[in-house]
Amino acid sequence: GIFESRILYVKIEGKRRNIGIMDFDGHSAVNLTNNDIVNIFPAFSDKSNVIWTSYQKGNPDIYRGSIYSGASKLFIQSKGIESSPDVSPIDGTIAFASSRKGNLDVYTCNPDGSNVRQLTSHYGVDTSPSWSPNGYQIVFISDRTGSPQLYIMDADGANQRRISYSSKYVDSPAWSPKGDKIAFMSM
Repeated sequence: GIFESRILYVKIEGKRRNIGIMDFDGHSAVNLTNNDIVNIFPAFSDKSNVIWTSYQKGNPDIYRGSIYSGASKLFIQSKGIESSPDVSPIDGTIAFASSRKGNLDVYTCNPDGSNVRQLTSHYGVDTSPSWSPNGYQIVFISDRTGSPQLYIMDADGANQRRISYSSKYVDSPAWSPKGDKIAFMSM
């Protein structure tokens, strides 16, 4: 229920960006990271672990850490960008953006990091994947038509289609709990 809900957030302090966690009412806030680098895009990977993008080694990689012990380790890395992880509510499959093949596309992997699969392959930038509550679809951002817009696809990458048309710049999609709406930032 709501009384067991926790919120992940990015705490900005000058150039530092640290991942924090707090109770649903804003109490009991603690930092999960505490360093002088950029840590962004936190997501729960299960009830006791979090994944996020960190520049700890100079390049954006994905880390996994415990919300209880604070211990963390490198989870997904390449010579490119590894960013924007989100976890399927059904089986823990992780969707993320990666430029490991040169262009930023959406990939998935198993909860342990194995079986990395490329879902998008387009000349545009594809990023910010977000799983639907039923785990059947992923919404993501793509600039393949010029400006960043909302796109949606099946969990296996099939049926990619644009769903936003009223803004010049869209970012940060997130599904409503029922899966009938998508919230996003627009400029």
